[in-house]
Amino acid sequence: MTPQLNSESEYVQQRISPPFQEWAALIVPTQPLPVIESAGTTETAQPIDSATTVDALRRSARRRFIECAQAYVMRLTDLAERAGISLSRVPLLTGDPDQQPIVMTGHQPTIFHSGLTFKYEVTESFAVETNAIFAAVVIDTDAGDCGRFELPESVGDSVFDVAASARSLAAKHDPSLFLAVPMQSEDQLLQMSQVVDEQMKRLAARTSHRWMSGPGHVLREYAKLAGPDAGISMMDANLIMRWRFGIGARCLELPLSSIAAFPEVVALTSRLVCRGQSFSSEYNALLEHFRADHGIRNPANPFPDMREDGESFELPFWVVDLQRAVRHPLVLKRAGQHYQFVRDGDAVGALLDFSSADAVARVINDLLLVNIAIVPRGAMITALLRILFSDLFVHGTGGGTYDPFTDRLIQQCWHQTPTPFTVASASRYLFPDLRRQLEKMDGVAGQMRDLQFNPQRYFDSDVFSDDCRKALQGLLQQKQAAVAGLKSAHSAGESAKAVGHQIQKLTDQIKQLVSDEMQPQMQILESLSSSARRAVTSRSYPWFCFVEGTET
Repeated sequence: MTPQLNSESEYVQQRISPPFQEWAALIVPTQPLPVIESAGTTETAQPIDSATTVDALRRSARRRFIECAQAYVMRLTDLAERAGISLSRVPLLTGDPDQQPIVMTGHQPTIFHSGLTFKYEVTESFAVETNAIFAAVVIDTDAGDCGRFELPESVGDSVFDVAASARSLAAKHDPSLFLAVPMQSEDQLLQMSQVVDEQMKRLAARTSHRWMSGPGHVLREYAKLAGPDAGISMMDANLIMRWRFGIGARCLELPLSSIAAFPEVVALTSRLVCRGQSFSSEYNALLEHFRADHGIRNPANPFPDMREDGESFELPFWVVDLQRAVRHPLVLKRAGQHYQFVRDGDAVGALLDFSSADAVARVINDLLLVNIAIVPRGAMITALLRILFSDLFVHGTGGGTYDPFTDRLIQQCWHQTPTPFTVASASRYLFPDLRRQLEKMDGVAGQMRDLQFNPQRYFDSDVFSDDCRKALQGLLQQKQAAVAGLKSAHSAGESAKAVGHQIQKLTDQIKQLVSDEMQPQMQILESLSSSARRAVTSRSYPWFCFVEGTET
């Protein structure tokens, strides 16, 4: 039986911007290129200006993406089935990019948390609703441990005695490009699954969540992919396991390193290179204006400036050695009357002739022959994806913050109206009841003074128990009567000293009653460690924490 995502912990704090029902209106219908009649045949018109050139590249690039992504998904599907993982046969959301819009998203090939799964689920729903092609880019040229995840574990007897511990399915943890991170062995992953099962059982005994068996079950599925002859990387395994459990299972996916080698991408890249230092300066000026407009003081946000000096300048691309799985910022350095690509101080490739974009493209293609790719980074990633491929790009909260800068970049550098982007993100909490309880206790602690002096304001909430509320109501009635007596005595010119003492006594009794009522919660807060608080409130647990696994 295929495990299902559990329903005990639903998505909360959903952010969909603009509202989902408005997304379809953002997509401009695809306009075919003009055609000309020549010698009795109908052909696509040759580009006559920069806009037409981009349109022609876009049409070709979209077709190439569909073809390559379908092949990539089928290759991984075949690897999975050879390893004993049966993937769902739901049809991919593909089609004819000349007739259908491409709705695109993407992320690094890490183990997704719920904010990312929500983004992919919403994008898929929209693609189904609008008969669109659903595509995602795998940002495989970033560095890190794509096998890392955190799981909660029991560290005591109380329900709040939990902590989050980091683990990894990857065989090594030094910074490496995602495209080359290997998995641990099958035996190591099976052993990890047993340890995780025991941890989850201890948690389940205290939280009554039967779905705690999910992580161990999924790790055993990962172990099938780690067989000695499987030939599956950590990145591949993450994609396969997402598909296995229905996350992006209908999506066309393709790594960024593959897209960077597309002739259309190389063509746009070479034209930017030919603009030389002026593009680098223009990029920095746009960043400066964007930071000023948005009150951003950190010079690294939304992206760092390109470095420049008299003899060299940086461009927003990586030089990626695909064989060694390392990357360096792309720098162009003057060499006489020409320039040359430089990575980490060393020249790579032939001299560049800025007067010919085709000549620069040949240098980039020659580098690809020796497994060296010029890959977009930062804002240039979504700029190229939106120019060449997508009709709508779906971001999470981070991308939604920085892509307004990409809008400016596309408008300024290509004189194009950027295709639109939207935002979809949400949270899912592994301990929703404990989190709500913790929020309630934090609220009580923050309002303690008002609770003591104005408890009547909270009688309609669930802050007080029934017995406490009744006792408080009685004391408040006595205090109200005493205050009325105090006013009457003052009006008659009589001594109100005794009444004043009575009011103070009643006030102290009310404060003490509230303190006694809240004491158990305050004791929990005082004893709660920062690690336990983080474990309870984390929204970063992996997607397989929300899978109902088989009992072990």
